[in-house]
Amino acid sequence: MTSSIQTNHLYFAYDEEDTLQDINITIEEKNGCILLAGTNGSGKSTLLNVLCGFLIPYRGTLERTMPIAYLPFESPLFPQLTVKENLRYFYRCYNGEDISFKMDAVMEVLNALHIDYLEQRLMKCSSGQKQKVAIAIILLSKAPIIFMDEPFVAIDAQSSAAAIDLIKQQSKERLFVITSHTLEATRSLITRLIHLVDGQIQIDTKDQKEITAYYQRTLENYL
Repeated sequence: MTSSIQTNHLYFAYDEEDTLQDINITIEEKNGCILLAGTNGSGKSTLLNVLCGFLIPYRGTLERTMPIAYLPFESPLFPQLTVKENLRYFYRCYNGEDISFKMDAVMEVLNALHIDYLEQRLMKCSSGQKQKVAIAIILLSKAPIIFMDEPFVAIDAQSSAAAIDLIKQQSKERLFVITSHTLEATRSLITRLIHLVDGQIQIDTKDQKEITAYYQRTLENYL
């Protein structure tokens, strides 16, 4: 059986008004990067949480046969622990084994993100430092699909570029689904675009010409 995530006429509401309406998505790619786009309040984060199983739709179906690693907008790191202890804890949660800080794959991620403050307690870290640790944790998981909700918020341009390079490299072997307002920087990543408007899918395409046209229209609106 092919690993996939599939929704069929899915609806979700926090109260009486629908937040997601008639969502039909099939995700079964083995690699690449999907941009889940839309304005604030369009339902992007809600959809990620529904696909992960944290929120339950009141109508429609959700079938998921692939493990997910998820970086939410507010990362669930432990402030009283050191950066190293957070990395060790979440690495074991995701991968079922101890982390080795001598492994090439681990050092590649840490060096790229300039995480050289392993002994520092998370509560003493800046918001940007915390976000880089959260990104490192998710990139070091071995899940075949990774959800990231606004991963580039709070980090500087250099770290954002480094994270994008890491995602681009890893997306050759597994699938990323991200939300991001850093559109110009993410263009080189995107192999599929899903655009939400008021909780409904307005665009779902892999056509690179359509994706490029979408980026151009959106960036022009920012000017």
